Amino acid sequence: ARFIRALEKAGRLNRAIEYLPTEEELAQRMAERRGLTRPELAVLLAYAKITLYDDLLASDLPDDPAMAEDLLRYFPQALREGQRDAIGRHRLRREIVATQVTNSLVNRVGPTFVKET
Repeated sequence: ARFIRALEKAGRLNRAIEYLPTEEELAQRMAERRGLTRPELAVLLAYAKITLYDDLLASDLPDDPAMAEDLLRYFPQALREGQRDAIGRHRLRREIVATQVTNSLVNRVGPTFVKET
């Protein structure tokens, strides 16, 4: 519920468009010890990835040399071996790194792990 409210407050989510439950519906589900449905969770997972990707892309993290391995892992092994330097100069390098980090993080720890405090 907090994650949904934070996305709404940031202007990044419209509950009605995404068919997410209202505050009242969430409160009722909580009282009945029921959570979100799989489709609702899938929507929130997508929004978590979109939000984190945008934040990472706007940061200097994709340019950090420590992220070189994330970039390389995106490409097949045969390409990594012969084209390491070219991969490092790829025009979508920043976007690939942001995507790799986003997917790895959200898939491992869930959509609400990364949040601004």
